[in-house]
Amino acid sequence: VNCGGNFGDEVEKLRGKESSFKVQPGRGEYVVFATNCAGTISRPVVPVPTKKTAGLYVFETVYGHTVVGPTNVRQSSKTDRLVSLLSQRTLLDHIHSLYPSMRSAVPLGLYAG
Repeated sequence: VNCGGNFGDEVEKLRGKESSFKVQPGRGEYVVFATNCAGTISRPVVPVPTKKTAGLYVFETVYGHTVVGPTNVRQSSKTDRLVSLLSQRTLLDHIHSLYPSMRSAVPLGLYAG
């Protein structure tokens, strides 16, 4: 059993054989808003998936933070966890289209994983 995640192909090589597959990482990016937005989202927004994407979710955490994401950015790096400016804009545009009152909300942070 190989549980190497993004490094699964490299773990496979540790057996002394060439890997039969190559991992193509996809970076999921999120924007998190402060708790002063708590209550804006009454229930999770779950999009209808397509062949290309599962879509962008909007939800509130148990700590009262509003979150939008994830993206799914294909990349060659297995360690790059930076949230791109394009993704930030996409995520903000998405939440603003659903919840115009969130336009005044300032993101608390960004993360990718």
